[in-house]
Amino acid sequence: MTLNVLQNTSPFETGSWSFSIKVEINGFSTLQSGTFPFTCMYSTNPGFLEISDKYYSRYLRYSGSKGTFFAIGENVGTLGWDYTGRSPENSCRFEQYMTELHSYGGNYLRLLLVEFDLQIEWEKLGQYNQHVCCELDRIFDNAKTLHLFIHPTLDWNDRYYDKNNAWNSNPYNGMPGIESALDFMTNSDAKTQYKKYLRYVVSRWGYSTNLAVYELWNEIDGLSDPDPGSQAYYDDDSDRSKVEGWIREMYNYIRNIDQGCHLITLSFSGDPTTHDKRDIWLDGTDIRTAHNYGSARWKNYGTITHLGRYEITQDLHAVTYETTTGYGPVIFGEIGGAQKPCIEKCTDREFHNDLWSTAFMGGYGAGLYWFWQVIHADTAETYWHSGQHYLHHYQKLRNFIANIDFEEREYEPDKWCDGILWIDGKLDSYYLRDENSKEKVFGWIQNRTYHWANLNDNNSCIADILTYDGCYDADGDKDTIEDNDKPQEPISGAYMKITGLKWSWPWPLKKEYYQVTWYNTFTGTFTGSQILHTQVWDNNLWPHIPNTDYNNPDWAYKVEYLPDYEAKNMVDTIQTPEPVIAITQNQSVTKDLEMQQK
Repeated sequence: MTLNVLQNTSPFETGSWSFSIKVEINGFSTLQSGTFPFTCMYSTNPGFLEISDKYYSRYLRYSGSKGTFFAIGENVGTLGWDYTGRSPENSCRFEQYMTELHSYGGNYLRLLLVEFDLQIEWEKLGQYNQHVCCELDRIFDNAKTLHLFIHPTLDWNDRYYDKNNAWNSNPYNGMPGIESALDFMTNSDAKTQYKKYLRYVVSRWGYSTNLAVYELWNEIDGLSDPDPGSQAYYDDDSDRSKVEGWIREMYNYIRNIDQGCHLITLSFSGDPTTHDKRDIWLDGTDIRTAHNYGSARWKNYGTITHLGRYEITQDLHAVTYETTTGYGPVIFGEIGGAQKPCIEKCTDREFHNDLWSTAFMGGYGAGLYWFWQVIHADTAETYWHSGQHYLHHYQKLRNFIANIDFEEREYEPDKWCDGILWIDGKLDSYYLRDENSKEKVFGWIQNRTYHWANLNDNNSCIADILTYDGCYDADGDKDTIEDNDKPQEPISGAYMKITGLKWSWPWPLKKEYYQVTWYNTFTGTFTGSQILHTQVWDNNLWPHIPNTDYNNPDWAYKVEYLPDYEAKNMVDTIQTPEPVIAITQNQSVTKDLEMQQK
């Protein structure tokens, strides 16, 4: 018997190595090869992604270089697969997506290995489709060339539903004693078989430093029996315990055979912060992956009764309230204006706002948008819009984020708004503050009145949604329009509050100076700066905000500490973004701010 073997490996050290191959095939004698030596040379590859050992593990870094990593990317769910092989057209489209993502500053791609696209085990139990495997080989090869990191989901609920007859075609459904996903998760033979699938995945692609994380299951809180209308297992204590037992077992299995090279995660479709999900975050995952869709104004900041994305990020980062253990990196694995691309077809504002806001909430990357067809303006998809692609927003964020070294400094998130958000607030901001030195801040602020639903005067597509004449989902229901009751309102002469900077010493005689530089998120350019000092009674800074209007509804900013001598030398050359007019709010602060600029 002759076997042709291709070996891929990623040694941790340079020098002389060797390997041998042992082959066991039912009905045949075991084959044992001789020893094959090879030499591992120095490489510029920075290594696998790992959790930083600093700052309660908010961020990721490279295992080799220990340099910081920040994810900017998207989902690509399906492109249409024929199990005899993906059509050349679809393969080229996927390669085009990856190339475009890289060209515009992206570095992270989440893939769904689903039964009608990239799932390798579907036609027959224990048989791994080599057409699909070759396609995944191409994806990882391209990822290496383009410096992209791949986040594959290894399983998902639809394979276990009766929906589209998926459960009827699921090869695990044919095993004795298995009539539901819960049977699949508790049956010892099924678990043994599934571990073979996991072993194959790790053996074939686990060598890749461009494999960012294994996602064990996509939206597992929605898993239920195949019968329509069945209660989700996570809604029952006993069933949830069985599901989580399976998660822990598979997590430990991958951790063992992968030798700790790659991170492991799990995603939820509902509120991921509820108490009944906290335990599995601690001992069944390395990082936390949440999904969050919505088009309401408060979706990022939150209200008294609704958690915003900011609060979700903080809750998931510190999973337990009672102890200081359980900290972990967080990312929004799926985001979007709604669970259908109605809004995104009409305007890039929701995509832009979601990308920038989630980048400064303390996750290890910006939220990953779901509607890849719209982002790439793919004319082969029914979701295509008549405008240009949205990829340029990635580049603007990448250029700004490049100034932040997450590994060297202790960046913690904070937020601010100018009023009671759900009543009269118009401005909200999210920022990362260097908690160690108090010398650097990076953030983003937006005028919330330029909500997508208020842009209909300039966009006939949005007007069509608002009048319920278009944008239907698959069931024919109209899109739900939320919070469309406030007009656009340009704001000039306003200010914002940044807290937690250096304390003046000797207090209260000394002031600390900072330079605030503004960044236009649409042009990708820095537009001007201000030199301000903290107040004599606290350690807060009150920068003037550039005007916000239809063309510039938001700004990014960076704040850098100026030592005394530098501040004194520069104080007479203060520059401010134009146009900025006198402050009109909070007169108790206005006088001090005016004095700072004299």
